[in-house]
Amino acid sequence: TITCGTGDFDYGNSSSEAFVKAGSVSNPEGAVAAVGMAETGTHTAYNNIVNMDLASLSKLSNKYQSNHILLIYLKHQDNIIVLDLNLFSLKEKNITFIKKLNFPILSDYHPKLYEFINNWWKINNLIDNSEINQIMCEIQNENIEELYLINLKINSLSQIKSNIVNKIKFQKNNNKITFYGNYKMLFYGLSQNNLDIKINKSDQCIIKLAS
Repeated sequence: TITCGTGDFDYGNSSSEAFVKAGSVSNPEGAVAAVGMAETGTHTAYNNIVNMDLASLSKLSNKYQSNHILLIYLKHQDNIIVLDLNLFSLKEKNITFIKKLNFPILSDYHPKLYEFINNWWKINNLIDNSEINQIMCEIQNENIEELYLINLKINSLSQIKSNIVNKIKFQKNNNKITFYGNYKMLFYGLSQNNLDIKINKSDQCIIKLAS
């Protein structure tokens, strides 16, 4: 957002900070990056991103290795906060309008905004929220840091309903993963998060960091 002070952290969370910090460490839901003004002036590089310049958005996508950028434009109209939601695609090199959302000006709109984005993404990525499946997976890891990272990547998927340790074993924990939608979308989501998932000859699921 080009509006002055939207990246100013002096008085609690700014709008930009709230977008990035959404969710928790174990279940992050926020943006990869947010652009906001920490001062009253603006700068060309930031303005180009906010003004939907495709070349600038492509550079930002490549920098953070992200195929999509969610663009949220906020403006005040009388006693209403108006949010215009758009999605930039690096592959298609285009911007798609998603929806215009209205909220009372003094309301905490962030939870409802995140809920809408989450549901919109699931619907448009062929995840059927009415279909719930479970799978038992062996989480292969070299050390505790790698185990933490793998679980962090699993839990970051909006498709995941729960990820619970069923059995603790050295470098081979067994987790029960409950997820929305079908197995194909689960496998795709995990692969996009740099995780290898496969079913061995004994029909056992194995998850590990991609090499």
